[in-house]
Amino acid sequence: MFLFLGQEKVRCEMTVEFQYLLANQLYGPCEFEELVAHVRDGVLSADDLVKPSSDDRWIPAATIYGLFHMAGRQYKLTEWEEKRQCNEDVEEYDSCDSVELEEIQAEIIARQQSATEFESVQAAESQTQRQQQEQELLEEQRNQERLDFAIAAANELKNEKHPRRQRSPIRRFLSKLFSS
Repeated sequence: MFLFLGQEKVRCEMTVEFQYLLANQLYGPCEFEELVAHVRDGVLSADDLVKPSSDDRWIPAATIYGLFHMAGRQYKLTEWEEKRQCNEDVEEYDSCDSVELEEIQAEIIARQQSATEFESVQAAESQTQRQQQEQELLEEQRNQERLDFAIAAANELKNEKHPRRQRSPIRRFLSKLFSS
């Protein structure tokens, strides 16, 4: 049987017994098969500390080779590895020196400023576009008013008793003669 102690893979005998901690309570010693049953039943999680009898170090249960696979809980092991990787990424970010952090902050500020500038340019362009549309609409309304005025003036001239529009005396006589 193999054990992972941290990053090391160590071969050990099947007779190795384990102790484990749950809620600050020490349990064990127990055999590997009992640990598998605890994982299968959900009693033991990947973060719980386990100490093989052959070692003095407490290690996470997830680092014991085959424990989660034999319990049919490989997905728990995958979740634990993803969580650990995420924590390492956070620790790596936390360990950045101040120069790197200042560079990152400066880049974030520059991106925010460029985004703000982009938004203001877009707002100005849309404002200009709205003003142009309003001017075009106003010009169209003025043209319509001029056209309406010209039509009204033409109708007025048509209906007016203008000397050029009046009928000749002969035509008036004929229209009176035949209209009765």
